[in-house]
Amino acid sequence: MLALALAAPASAAPWLTASQTGGFVGVDSSLTVSSSGRAQRVTMPSAKPMRFRLSSKRLHALKKHVRAADFPHLRRTYGSQNCADGFVFHLTHGKYEVTVIQCGDRIPRRLADLIDDVASLM
Repeated sequence: MLALALAAPASAAPWLTASQTGGFVGVDSSLTVSSSGRAQRVTMPSAKPMRFRLSSKRLHALKKHVRAADFPHLRRTYGSQNCADGFVFHLTHGKYEVTVIQCGDRIPRRLADLIDDVASLM
């Protein structure tokens, strides 16, 4: 008998990825979310992935914030590089990447709302 081994299809790229680092205590967390609501969070130093699924209501709210953020029209970086104890968020949606350094600088409300939403999942 001949057995064939088929490679599993490559997983699709995440719909949204986010990381949060910095702060007084040295936060280091990452989050990936698929378009169907599957999510994975990793928080250092444990580095043990926590997998979960967003409720349809929660996913809808997150998608609303991503659409409102309007990634194609955001700058690549917001905030001051000279910041002690601030948080740094890296967000990727599709081919767009945005870095936000939270240190009292003003950022667009539509981006702040998304960051608040993402941070609540981390």
